[in-house]
Amino acid sequence: MVSATIGGPISAEPPVEPPVAVPPVEPPATTITTQTAFDQALAKGGAISLGKGEFSLNIKGSGITITATPETIFKTGGSISGKAVTIKGGKVVGKPKMANGVPLLKVEGSDGLTLDGVEFAGGDNSGVAIFGRNVKNLTVIRCDIHNVRDGVMIWTGSNIVVDENSFSQMGSDCFDPSGVDGVYFRRNKIRDAR
Repeated sequence: MVSATIGGPISAEPPVEPPVAVPPVEPPATTITTQTAFDQALAKGGAISLGKGEFSLNIKGSGITITATPETIFKTGGSISGKAVTIKGGKVVGKPKMANGVPLLKVEGSDGLTLDGVEFAGGDNSGVAIFGRNVKNLTVIRCDIHNVRDGVMIWTGSNIVVDENSFSQMGSDCFDPSGVDGVYFRRNKIRDAR
């Protein structure tokens, strides 16, 4: 039964609900396997997935997250000076008979860099795994650092966290913070180090 009021008749049919918008499905991340594609992805920023291959690291951008497989090799001599950069996985391989002090990875002027689960493999207990200057908010976590002279060497910076890493076959220092304000070295495993 339909009744009338001063405003007119009332419909007995239920109101029609507007259609629910379906969010677009994100395409799966493309796995990158060439240096050219990697350089293009770095220029765009955002999330990058690396597959099997050898890559040079030269990161100056910001807001970059790189996820690498165990077959991803980063060449010695890479550098990072960007902000809010995360690298998860992969392996940085050193060369035999590197001069003492030559870094596998150089970090300068960066802020908010996280190295998570990266393997740093020196050639023969020479060179430095990670060397940095003017570094802020660096986190080195769950990394395997071995067969280098020095592990993490930071000369000037603030808020450096070295946590849950494995250091082995070290020719000298596992961690060398000089001129750093706020150092957190915790839950690391050290063996066969001088």
